[in-house]
Amino acid sequence: MKKRRILLALIMLIISGVSLTTATYAWFTANRKVSVEEIDVKAQASGGIQISADAINWSNEVNLDQLKAVNTNVIPTTALKPVTTIGVNGETGKFKFFVGELNEAGDKVTLTETNDADNNYVAFDLYFYSATPQKIKFNDATNIVAKNVGGTGDATDKGLKKSIRVGLLVQGNDPSATPATATALATGTIANQQIWEPNADTHTDYAKNMLGASGIMTYKGGTAAGTEVATDAATNFTTVTAETHHLLTSTEAAKYPTGQIFDFQAGITKVRVYAWIEGQDIDCEDTASLGTGVGITLSFELITG
Repeated sequence: MKKRRILLALIMLIISGVSLTTATYAWFTANRKVSVEEIDVKAQASGGIQISADAINWSNEVNLDQLKAVNTNVIPTTALKPVTTIGVNGETGKFKFFVGELNEAGDKVTLTETNDADNNYVAFDLYFYSATPQKIKFNDATNIVAKNVGGTGDATDKGLKKSIRVGLLVQGNDPSATPATATALATGTIANQQIWEPNADTHTDYAKNMLGASGIMTYKGGTAAGTEVATDAATNFTTVTAETHHLLTSTEAAKYPTGQIFDFQAGITKVRVYAWIEGQDIDCEDTASLGTGVGITLSFELITG
């Protein structure tokens, strides 16, 4: 069988002309600003698989305007707040997120559930068509970098990218390739999710010097709303692991996880993509942002041979 390759590049840089200045607060340090200044989204595919924003119009590229035109997608126009999640949590078809408000002492947090309408994270659907089943992995175009506002060149890395997470949730497959059937897919469970923590071994100076951060550190994700609980309270948080939650970590040197990410079945496969600032990341603190955006490039290819 002839070998085919797929490249999917997802770049979150900047929404032109949108200034996102709403103050947000890190969970580990009170009254500190954490914000993503601007965001852009673009997706590309090539080599035997077509891509779409709506399962109707197919090509090798999906642009920001196409994604914004789908009312179930979340492309925020206000500054992102730190949120926390373990991914799919008791509900099929979506990640469950919580926002946190730290108390004045900085040792407890109040969790409140947040949803797509609150615009506290990025979320959108991508559809892929393939005539045959395929196995997918990241390739070396995958990266997360700090960006200047306006998207021109690299900004001084102040650490915000260290608390960014990316989630992928396969919602299901429609072998008949019927648009209405494909768009209605919402069967993603925890078994179909991936949570990627990039730059897992690097930390801000504040996190290293004041919070004792070193090496690759696991993080806890929110599981339930609660009133003023410790940031490690077992009833409201749980440690996100590779075994249970399909956590993928990568280092600054090895910038993306290797190996299979998920499968594409024959027909149309629907994938929900998330990106957020993880409030339970030890690097989610004031010195990690201040005027830069974050560029997220996700590139996938087929596993062949």
